[in-house]
Amino acid sequence: MLINEKNLSLVLALYRLTLLREIEWHVAQPAADSNKDAPGVLRYETTHEGFHFAVYQLDHGSYHRPPNSNLWISRHVLAVLDDQGREIWHESGSLTSVDDLFRLVQRRLTCIDQVFAKIVAPIEEERAKLSAQYRAEKRGVRGLILRFKRSLRSRFAWARWTAARAQ
Repeated sequence: MLINEKNLSLVLALYRLTLLREIEWHVAQPAADSNKDAPGVLRYETTHEGFHFAVYQLDHGSYHRPPNSNLWISRHVLAVLDDQGREIWHESGSLTSVDDLFRLVQRRLTCIDQVFAKIVAPIEEERAKLSAQYRAEKRGVRGLILRFKRSLRSRFAWARWTAARAQ
């Protein structure tokens, strides 16, 4: 197994354990060597089977940004920590699964799904109900017009057929 495959396997295992709520993450202080000028450094940590893990967002300025701009580049890092909290191994950037793990942990800790369920879902349901009602009315009126046209055609066709028979 290649080292990149092992890295990916570790990230996917942590993702699965987090998804199944078998490990719990908590918010931790950013590392001492993190960039304090960055707009927001988020760091989440957990311990599983004696290993300490951290997943965090690393923000740094772009080398090609205009002066005095707020352009920051972000990447997510999965790190293994020692007992003193020092990073002894990390995986970043090359795996999009690290981004997925970070977002999953963030969603779990911020309970954003509950916010969506309480605030956004009722609005979406109302919008869907109004949309369905509009479609039904549109279909109903259109259907009414189509039925009316059909009945007129059949009446005139019947009248023409009976008139032709009478002659």
